[in-house]
Amino acid sequence: MCLLPDKSIFCYGNYPGEGTAFILYPDSSIKLLSDGDPSSNMGAVYHDGFIYLFGGSNAKGKTWNKAAKYELSTDKWYKICPLKEDLSRVSCIAGNYGIAFVGYKSSKLYLYNHKQDIYNEIYLNFAANTDKVMLQAENRVFLIESGRNIYESKPNQLRNWKTIGRSQISYSYRAAYQVYFNQSCYFMDINDKLYKFDMKSLQLTMTQV
Repeated sequence: MCLLPDKSIFCYGNYPGEGTAFILYPDSSIKLLSDGDPSSNMGAVYHDGFIYLFGGSNAKGKTWNKAAKYELSTDKWYKICPLKEDLSRVSCIAGNYGIAFVGYKSSKLYLYNHKQDIYNEIYLNFAANTDKVMLQAENRVFLIESGRNIYESKPNQLRNWKTIGRSQISYSYRAAYQVYFNQSCYFMDINDKLYKFDMKSLQLTMTQV
């Protein structure tokens, strides 16, 4: 999922032999997107008029290096350059620096330049075979490894990360877009458990609402 500027939500997924994507509007109406080829465990992010999708896997768990974009104004899908490696359970953020994303099995953080359609490896030292979630709040970016380290960077300095703490709990792959409220970030994992990351105390906890 990813949140769009008008507060609608882009959702995607796959069933055996069938890709599904749709936009859920604030009035609860739905627009089904029949074209494209969305898969489970892709990373999705809105940037500069497009929704970008990275990686993913099929119903049998095969991981892809696919990438695509969907243009909201024209209701069209476009292919973009394939990823440098197969990635699933992808987390991504976007800003004036481009689109940054990281996957489960990889230790690498990639930056996608949407104007040149190229990828750059900008950080190589995250934990491989570990779920990761990227959070962006104004001039701070966080990356939380499930049960491992918590890192912080600046939006325009994503080659430089510092370890700021340790995640005391583990989470499964993030299944919903994150929501920010009162200096905290909330996200849900694929097991329908809700987590809170407090950006003041730098603590990740399981929570209830």
